[in-house]
Amino acid sequence: MDAPDPAGPGRRVLGRLTLRLQDGGGPLHGVQVRARVREDGQVWLSWLGGPSADAVATELLSFQDKDFPVEPVPSAHRRQARLRVAGVLVVLDAPDRARPGTGDRGRA
Repeated sequence: MDAPDPAGPGRRVLGRLTLRLQDGGGPLHGVQVRARVREDGQVWLSWLGGPSADAVATELLSFQDKDFPVEPVPSAHRRQARLRVAGVLVVLDAPDRARPGTGDRGRA
């Protein structure tokens, strides 16, 4: 019998996040995002030149979907936001300041 794939839930969450954040008018639409699912199942999204990680986290926290619950997770990193999405740890990483005109001041 095969062992369960610890990254499986992370891949499913990444697919849903991609639809919400990058398709249509999502906050990362038009932004180049590096997405990866680690072997332990964590999902990491990194981007340059877009909105801050906090702004994207706030957008995700505003969704009300009982099948796709989103809750904040404390983070000590200034340019990261962490969430638990459908039971999977998601790290949002925006290593530079937000681009002017995105409605987000970014972080120094």
